[in-house]
Amino acid sequence: MRKHVFALLCLPILTLPTHAQWDLQDSHTTASLRGIHNVGGGVAWASGTNGTVLRTTDEGANWQTCAMPPGAEHLDFRGIQAFDENTAIVMSSGQGDLSRLYKTADGCKSWKFLFTNGKKDGFWDAIKFKNTSQGLLIGDPIGKGHYFSHYQHRFVTTRAFPLYATIDGGLTWSRVDGNLLFAGPFSPNDSFESIFAASNSSLLDSMRMPTSSSSQAAKEMVSRYFVIQAKGSH
Repeated sequence: MRKHVFALLCLPILTLPTHAQWDLQDSHTTASLRGIHNVGGGVAWASGTNGTVLRTTDEGANWQTCAMPPGAEHLDFRGIQAFDENTAIVMSSGQGDLSRLYKTADGCKSWKFLFTNGKKDGFWDAIKFKNTSQGLLIGDPIGKGHYFSHYQHRFVTTRAFPLYATIDGGLTWSRVDGNLLFAGPFSPNDSFESIFAASNSSLLDSMRMPTSSSSQAAKEMVSRYFVIQAKGSH
């Protein structure tokens, strides 16, 4: 019995983590970097303020400053979704049409404009792709939605989180939330909710494969999603 006790006491000592080693890398930019996506194989992409996008193909030993997407001089790229060393989609966050999506397929030599926020009070927070075709995009609450308030015992009007889906690699997007992602308040002391938009880390997804390319298929592909909601400012 004593041998077993001795082994258990030694276990925490034997499994103590070693200190992580960090290497300082030069990004060659003064922009505030908000988004990053590690593709693997030494490839990673980063994004930030003033339309900045960076790329590395050698594990960060060298960071390339990408060509700026058209009209992005004042955009804040808070999220980036990369697929390989040549292909990535970058998301800007801002009020109304300052929230935009651009895509590159040639290693960020050029960019194609994909989608913009058509709601003047909208603000995009996060983008997430399951694969090279299927992706989700979510923003802060807009418009009006209705839900049954248990503490008020009646239907109340509130704002709803807009959730968009794509099944063609980001070329087209359809809204799929149905005004059902309510933003509260859910109790007398609550305020409206928003989503943390600083690092593109607020959206996780689990999606079914669509059976066709129709907008209905885009709606059907969203079987379950988890939104990490945080009250407060951006």
